[in-house]
Amino acid sequence: MSIDIAIKLSRGDFHLDARFTAPANGVTAIYGPSGCGKTTLLRAIAGLESVATGLVSVTGDVWAREGLDLPVHKRSVGYVFQEPSLFAHLNVRQNLEFGQKRQCGEVDQSALTDLAKLLDLENLLDRSVKGLSGGEQQRIAIGRALLAKPKLLLMDEPLASLDIARKKEILPYLDRLHRDQGIPIFYVSHALDEVVRLADHLVLMEKGRVSSYGPLLQTLENNRVLDTFADEAFTLLQAKVLVAQSEYHLTEVLADKLLIRMPCMEVEEGQEVRLRLAAKDISLTLRPAQESSILNIFESQVISIEECDHPSQKLVRIKASETLLTARVSALSCEKLALQKGLVVYAQIKATSLIQ
Repeated sequence: MSIDIAIKLSRGDFHLDARFTAPANGVTAIYGPSGCGKTTLLRAIAGLESVATGLVSVTGDVWAREGLDLPVHKRSVGYVFQEPSLFAHLNVRQNLEFGQKRQCGEVDQSALTDLAKLLDLENLLDRSVKGLSGGEQQRIAIGRALLAKPKLLLMDEPLASLDIARKKEILPYLDRLHRDQGIPIFYVSHALDEVVRLADHLVLMEKGRVSSYGPLLQTLENNRVLDTFADEAFTLLQAKVLVAQSEYHLTEVLADKLLIRMPCMEVEEGQEVRLRLAAKDISLTLRPAQESSILNIFESQVISIEECDHPSQKLVRIKASETLLTARVSALSCEKLALQKGLVVYAQIKATSLIQ
């Protein structure tokens, strides 16, 4: 089953023409610069914007097509906005119950208990929403949307209004939702860190149009597409935790065939994690370093050397075992090392440069 979107609408000088197919599971991130139409797309899917022409089909249920445009209340959709928009006169439990009562007419206390545990809201249920932190309020808003049992959950930059500390607080809960809930999620963001951490599938938007879409890792391989979005070229690695915490307080993971060590993370053995590795954090040598403090050194082969955003720099694409990496190297170093396609080099990755 899939989610099929083909939406066309105009609002003044802005024109949206978005067409893509996404899987009916996991997180599909809709990513692009401000003003590209991400929020308008979500509002159209939810029925908050009238669709001129096109199709909105969610796992076989058609919400919009030629001659049909279901109103919001007839679409099985949950919506989490940038602001929590909780009801101040209701306590936490009552806010959670609101969506379920509206959608189902009654409250499933077992589902509420399970979700409160998942979102760590058990000790807040009887409290007023006034005075709660932004992260706590946003977790309540997410729980309220999920308890309505939607076929699709739409999240419109849910962390945008939070400070860095609150974002760090809520990201683990979004990770948990991703793993434990079977509801497909469309997640709008212009924050690349959120996208690479949470998404399984990626839809890239520019100027009201979908420029590319597909599985996250596959889409990210097209670095040309991301040049206009990312501040720094990077590689995203999918890895499995082998050792959660060694005697030296390191976490060891296996990415393809690369054993990578990094400062201890809050993970469990066997857990799947993602590592974002910036090109500027990889250095290259012609011979393996002897008695080096750098823990991660991999024999690699140069695949290509490309121009960068500054004439003093080059992007060197390398292959370590079966893993493709990108290193940012000065043009002077490229010349001194005589880097060329096919050359064997050694990639050095500092442990502190790897992030979950």
